[in-house]
Amino acid sequence: MASSSRRGKAVKLASFICAWQLAELVGTAFTLRPPQSPKVTALRATLVGEDGSTFERLTTSRTPQANRSPRQAPKEQEEPVGQDWYVGTIKSYFPEQGFGFIECPELFELHQADVFLHKNQVDQHLGKRAYPGDKVKFLVGMNKAKKPQARNVARFVGESADTGSWVDGNKTYVGRVKEYWPAKGYGFIACEETRGIFQSDVFLHKNQAEEANLEKSNLVTFSVEINSKGRPQARNVERVSAPSYASREPSAPAEADVQMEDA
Repeated sequence: MASSSRRGKAVKLASFICAWQLAELVGTAFTLRPPQSPKVTALRATLVGEDGSTFERLTTSRTPQANRSPRQAPKEQEEPVGQDWYVGTIKSYFPEQGFGFIECPELFELHQADVFLHKNQVDQHLGKRAYPGDKVKFLVGMNKAKKPQARNVARFVGESADTGSWVDGNKTYVGRVKEYWPAKGYGFIACEETRGIFQSDVFLHKNQAEEANLEKSNLVTFSVEINSKGRPQARNVERVSAPSYASREPSAPAEADVQMEDA
């Protein structure tokens, strides 16, 4: 009877030792294992043997990875801006990503990098359109990455430096609705200042005309963008009334024979 009792205790002791050694091996394995993704966290759990003895072992829990946020366009940095104007060519622009680059040999020689072009500049100064090959002038500041970044971008319009002009899409002009044909869906705005730049009237799309409730001879303020045909098109059109402009009349016939450009 005593021999049987001793064997039972020996079996329990052996089981206890085996369990303890196994726990040690498990704990060592988790201790030596390098960090993984998702993160492995070691937790202590207390085990109780049949004879009331206790020991600890390591268990694990996995922490799920946080969902990755989609890549967004970098924010435009508020960096000091120099006073020197540079001229370059738009090398690339990615509207969905919200940025692009301007090629400028002079700045590339200084910084070994193209000039960063942020979406805000395109929206504010280039009429929300930037095409590879467009000639632009701009001021430059250094962003947080210590790379040149364009500011106050203006587009060049014209065949040569003698006849062309720099156009800032953020500038407001004053003109008069020269013609508007609702059935055709377009018209023109006459403006002395813009005619001096483009040698033509400014195209007025029906979306802009209907939004501002325009009719022929209405006085308006507007900004200008260059459409896909390379012609000036009115944006941000607003109807105004000012007696000082009442006597101004368009000096040239309306340009009726054109293809309508989307707004």
